[in-house]
Amino acid sequence: MATDGGTIFDGELTTWDAGSRTTAGYFTSIEAVAHNWVFQVIVSGLTGGGKQAVFDYEGSLDGTNWGHLTVIAKKTGDVSTIDADGTYMYFAQNQPSRFIRVHLNTLTSSGTATVSVKIGAM
Repeated sequence: MATDGGTIFDGELTTWDAGSRTTAGYFTSIEAVAHNWVFQVIVSGLTGGGKQAVFDYEGSLDGTNWGHLTVIAKKTGDVSTIDADGTYMYFAQNQPSRFIRVHLNTLTSSGTATVSVKIGAM
């Protein structure tokens, strides 16, 4: 696997810090040739009625044209919406991509919520 500035563990898993956001938008895109991806999403500060963070996970072969990745999670309900503070893990398996990114579509909270993302690849 080719990596771009990630931290390599055991010669197989490489991880990157994609940053934190307090508003909707894209996290830092990652360049790595991989077949399986993991996304660690940490949310804090979601308060009030209608609180939620809504995501999309995207892959690209050229870093310009992006398409939706199908993710799975070990939690019940919608994998693209988080409505409580915590750490959530999402997996894109058997979806080879050269570039990967997370899009925070909306962030609704009566206070200042923060969303952080780490990405791993194998």
